[in-house]
Amino acid sequence: MATPIALLLNSASPSKTADGVAIAEIIATSVVTASYYQHYRITSVNRPIRRSCPDRLHGNLHTHTMAEHIKPFDEQSEYYFKEGCHIIEMSNSDSDEAASIARARVEPGKQTQWHALRDTTERYVILEGEGVVEVGENSPERVTAGDVVIIPANCKQRILNSGDRDLIFLAICTPRFAADKYFSL
Repeated sequence: MATPIALLLNSASPSKTADGVAIAEIIATSVVTASYYQHYRITSVNRPIRRSCPDRLHGNLHTHTMAEHIKPFDEQSEYYFKEGCHIIEMSNSDSDEAASIARARVEPGKQTQWHALRDTTERYVILEGEGVVEVGENSPERVTAGDVVIIPANCKQRILNSGDRDLIFLAICTPRFAADKYFSL
């Protein structure tokens, strides 16, 4: 979940905070943690919040093809995928071709099959449990909560749940996941 904070803006230079830090610097140095992206919502008492999303680094307003919204998590939508894990599609739609997010769950002692995603980069953000991941020709590596696995497009991959409870991770694909991009090896 994003953590909104309010910044007191410098009245002489609205692109800086009251203590002189450039807004662009704050945005550029936002912290990425294991399971959250921390975003700063910059507001001013003298200016209303705009409905469209501003490009804070360049000062431009632009229109997005997708609408701002919150998609509630639906645990009942989980399904078993042929690769050997359970999936909840958290965000995967035509209105956001740039990325998709799925929650994957691998049962204890189970391993996904070797597979790759054509022209799609995937990232695993490990949320719970422990496992052993294999990517490309690299040696198997142990992963636990907080680890991020980066899997380049067209690269073979699989993951084993080596623990005694479910291994749960986010699978973030760019561009978004499409079934025709998946292939078993």
